[in-house]
Order: sequence, then C-alpha cells, then structure tokens
Amino acid sequence: MNVHMSQTITQEAHEVLEDLGKELGIPERRYEQAATSYKSLGDWLNRPESTIWQYGPQVHVQGSFGLGTVTPPLTADEHYDIDAVCEFHRLTKNETTQANLKRLLETEMRLYARSKNMIKTYFQETYLGSRPK
Repeated sequence: MNVHMSQTITQEAHEVLEDLGKELGIPERRYEQAATSYKSLGDWLNRPESTIWQYGPQVHVQGSFGLGTVTPPLTADEHYDIDAVCEFHRLTKNETTQANLKRLLETEMRLYARSKNMIKTYFQETYLGSRPK
C-alpha cells in the first residue's frame, strides 16, 4: 500500500532553512565583481591589438558560480572559485590549430594579467615570501 503522508515544516525549521540559504547565497556585490571582470577580459580579448579579436571571443561565467551554487570561501582572505569560458564565435576548425589557439589565448591572458597587475614579481615571490617553498 502506497501511503503519502504530508509533512509540515515548523516555523523554526523554516527560519533555519531560510537563514542557511542566505548564508550560502552569493552576495550581489560578488556577482557584480564577476560580471565586471568578465566584461573587462572580454574587452581585452576584443581590443584591436589582440591576436585573437578576429575570432570574436566572448567570455562568460561557467560552473557553480554561474548557477548560484558555489561554495563560499571559508575566510575573508579567500576568494570564490570562478570558472570562465571563452567562446570564439567567428572561428572555424580550418582557420587555426587547437595548439595555436591555446598559445594565442595564453599570450593574451598573460598580457591581460600583467596589464591589471595580477602577476607577482620575482622580487615579491622571492624576498617577501609569497611563493611556496
């Protein structure tokens, strides 16, 4: 016999679940930061000096952050793990090899990181102890 019993959630349980949902949610400012970062990277890849602009690169968020299911950092010093995807809307398989495209994108990503001061200098890593021993 299949008996369906409806369960009721107490007000206290409902409040606990609501609080948990809010605690695990991604703050709006983090979404805005991510959107700004993806737009900035997309703008960089589409600038006239870019080696891949002609392929129509489009950058967007992927994975748990995009779905709103990301695990928040444990401390304020940590960051969210955000995955980016770069699609090339004007690229066919006959235009370049995967290896060449990877090399070109890597070059652009390094230039972008350098332009945004995202690369630690040898001095910082060596003399300030930022690099793992």
